[in-house]
Amino acid sequence: MLRAARSVSERALPIVWEAVSGASPRGRLCGAFMLGVALAIIGPDRLARGPQICLISAVIRRPCPGCGMTRAAAALLRGDGRRAMRANPRIALVALIGGAILLDDLMSVMQWPAKKRMPAG
Repeated sequence: MLRAARSVSERALPIVWEAVSGASPRGRLCGAFMLGVALAIIGPDRLARGPQICLISAVIRRPCPGCGMTRAAAALLRGDGRRAMRANPRIALVALIGGAILLDDLMSVMQWPAKKRMPAG
């Protein structure tokens, strides 16, 4: 039993490191999945009630271009596009670019289209 638990933790640690570092397509996919699940669970309402920690807006005393992006992402992940656009309209561009990157990573991980191997010799 202890050996099985150790082997699971030994296999899970590299995947967690990849997700935290974003060092590979598989790591970026895992990190995006974990972040997406967390934002969808927390939701935009709880995020709006939380503390405002934007250093840029604290210094310039105006909303920065990224203010509301976390709430917008949480709303978008819950399927509320209208609320996401109200929180920060730039979420549409960020979602398109992020989706393209994740699609490229997914295709890389799935190795699609399959690479054809040339016969040796």
